[in-house]
Amino acid sequence: MREKKLTVRLTDVELETIRERAGIAKLSMSQFLLRAGIGRHIKPALPDDVRRSIAGWGRNLNQLAHIKNSTGQIEIEAVERLRAEAQKIVNAISNITR
Repeated sequence: MREKKLTVRLTDVELETIRERAGIAKLSMSQFLLRAGIGRHIKPALPDDVRRSIAGWGRNLNQLAHIKNSTGQIEIEAVERLRAEAQKIVNAISNITR
């Protein structure tokens, strides 16, 4: 359990910058400052729309695998749509991490 308290004085700009960066990482300001202070890498959190896209893509992949395993056949068009969607997701993630 953490028992020690640290008080920090900041300018308005510094406070807003830390608040914004903590929000991007989906961390509290305390968690953000603690991680930054002990040298842990802080990654931005994936936006909810990207998370939903990944989850939907995974469901579609599972459905295709189920069809393939059940019937032994697969629709090439469905695979191509899934590949195109995967590329959109990769591009969205790449834009976030830049």
